[in-house]
Amino acid sequence: MSRKVWFITGASSGIGRAITEHVLSRGDIVVATMRKPSAIADLAATYGNDVLLPVELDVTNYAQAGAAFDLAKEAFGRIDVVVNNAGYGICGEFEAIPEEDARKLFDVNYWAPANITRQAIRFFREVNPAGAGGTILQVTSGAGFVSVPTYSQYSASKHALEGLTEGIAGELDPAWNIKLCLVEPGQFDTNGPNVTLVLPVHPAYAANRSLPSHSMRTDTLGVRFKGDAAKLARAVYDVVLSGDIPPRLPLGLDCVRLLKTKAKTLQETAESTEKWSADMLREGVSGFTEEDAVYQSVLTTTH
Repeated sequence: MSRKVWFITGASSGIGRAITEHVLSRGDIVVATMRKPSAIADLAATYGNDVLLPVELDVTNYAQAGAAFDLAKEAFGRIDVVVNNAGYGICGEFEAIPEEDARKLFDVNYWAPANITRQAIRFFREVNPAGAGGTILQVTSGAGFVSVPTYSQYSASKHALEGLTEGIAGELDPAWNIKLCLVEPGQFDTNGPNVTLVLPVHPAYAANRSLPSHSMRTDTLGVRFKGDAAKLARAVYDVVLSGDIPPRLPLGLDCVRLLKTKAKTLQETAESTEKWSADMLREGVSGFTEEDAVYQSVLTTTH
């Protein structure tokens, strides 16, 4: 089996670093992008430039991102897997987070991976051999499907990326053989808490210590989570190697339970509120239209 070429953003630390290390240990090739390539000097010293290409990339710099894909093409001729991993968090009540900070967060967590995804699709379709396609792994979070108090803007950015990815999955021509997967980690031991922007408690929330804004800070900041990022990397690699790419890949039993609870809650909500939709059709119209049936078929194929 030929070695796969992986294009990974945020490869200098955390989950990105863990995936980079595991992919290299399995004999595959990595285009490792990050703001400071010197951060993986140890890996560069261990692996030759025939299997590891460190590339300077600020994901919010679209010209730099395009150049990174060009470098990958020049060095290896193809890309098989793109991992949209770069991102960070903001901790603070919604009212405590300045709009400027929230927009910067979305630039990194949503708009940047959206741009990388656009370039990956084009690369898979127009640079890789016809029909070879490729896989795009969007690293989101359990917060990508369950919003978390005190991380509302972070959750929103991950929800946005999940919604974008689901929509794209329904647009692509199957002949292109491009697969998208939402990799949804639970709580893993990474440097995430260290790069999270922490805002002071909003004055209106300061007095009531029973509010989630207080307990969430205690539970998520300055702590070591139980999940092993190296094991997450192994699971991601094995899923890609299997060729059976699921639309969603929750990782960590905490995240799996979160998804199950969310699904149960949505099912209960749909059943308890269905009565309010029983008579919503225009006069003279009965049943679902053909357009509705098409929409349902898209949901079936992309979820």
